[in-house]
Amino acid sequence: MSNIYGTGTISRYLADRGFGWILPADQNDPEIFFHKDNARNICPEDLTPGQAVFYIPAVSNEGRPFARAIRFASEEASTKYQ
Repeated sequence: MSNIYGTGTISRYLADRGFGWILPADQNDPEIFFHKDNARNICPEDLTPGQAVFYIPAVSNEGRPFARAIRFASEEASTKYQ
């Protein structure tokens, strides 16, 4: 499993369901799924569309791509969990 971070922005987040999608900075790549449980030190209320993030691309056991170890590109973006 790679620990190389990708960059992107949150494109959609469904707070009531706890998941969303990240649009990679390389816009030739498709959106990547994420779940709030894969966010590091991020309060779920801070997950909003347009927020710049770093993430580690991964693949589930079912072969679906997802983002893990998500963190804000700007550490100041989330103050509730510090």
